[in-house]
Amino acid sequence: MNDAQIIQKLLDKTSLFRGIRPATLAPLFQQAVLVTLRQGDQLLSPGIRNEHVYIIVSGKLAVHLTPSSQDEPLATLSTGDCVGEMSVLVGSTVSAFVSAITDCQLAAIGYSSFWSLIKGSNESARNMLNILVQRIRVGNEVIAETLLREDKFLDPRAVID
Repeated sequence: MNDAQIIQKLLDKTSLFRGIRPATLAPLFQQAVLVTLRQGDQLLSPGIRNEHVYIIVSGKLAVHLTPSSQDEPLATLSTGDCVGEMSVLVGSTVSAFVSAITDCQLAAIGYSSFWSLIKGSNESARNMLNILVQRIRVGNEVIAETLLREDKFLDPRAVID
């Protein structure tokens, strides 16, 4: 199986491309390339410009807000998930650290190809909106948990003798 076949097989199943006709995705498959990461490799870092949306073909990635991979990840992503979309969508630098938890293979979709798809397919735009809403919800849950922990830490009534 060649790179294009591997990428097509995966992209047909990923949430970003759910419900999109194969003919619409064909140009995307032609231009996507496979990227290999080893466990511990850094894919994205804050402040760095990113020109790709990555779809995980195999393996797992962790999203961290700090450079330490020892901290609890904000999110763990696996086969079919995408990463890098936020910086591509807003044309800005990366906002989080993304590193490989395991060896990984990723399909890298370039900026122009991604935007052509979003502009030309209502389904892809809707799918992207769903993914972003889920990311916001996870972020809100992390913030809420952090605030609750801080409140317990700062509340003198929460201290046990």
